[in-house]
Amino acid sequence: METAIRSIVDLGCDEKDLRYYYNRVDLNDDKMPEVIVFLFGRGMCGTSGCDALLFQKIRGKYKLVTAFEPARNPIIVSQTKAKGWRDLIFYNAGGGIIPGYYSRSRFNGRTYPDNPTVEQNSPPLKTRVKGIAYVVGEYSSEFGLRMRPRK
Repeated sequence: METAIRSIVDLGCDEKDLRYYYNRVDLNDDKMPEVIVFLFGRGMCGTSGCDALLFQKIRGKYKLVTAFEPARNPIIVSQTKAKGWRDLIFYNAGGGIIPGYYSRSRFNGRTYPDNPTVEQNSPPLKTRVKGIAYVVGEYSSEFGLRMRPRK
């Protein structure tokens, strides 16, 4: 997993400060779980959130589906779908977003919108949506998985 993360993310920060959470969930009902990764640490987050990645495993390798920026956790997987993939629910706050709100990101046939805070991509939810929070955790150097040093 870390090889896939390093291939996508410009690790401009000191890798020892980078932490992450991840979880596997089948978003497209193909019986092969996708991987949602939430990255945090010095240099990876701003006032609106941090980075999140969504990978699909194809022929033994992780292929990036979407890099979300900014993102906050929890990242919720909805029961509703678009183009065969489950909707993702993000909490948007900070960076001038007052009050915070939840939005739904829908798959367009190739990817999800990369910025959940842009209203035309991920409109604010007006009603509750059922789903399961797959990525949840504190943004502290005491939590999450630490990136292993390069060999």
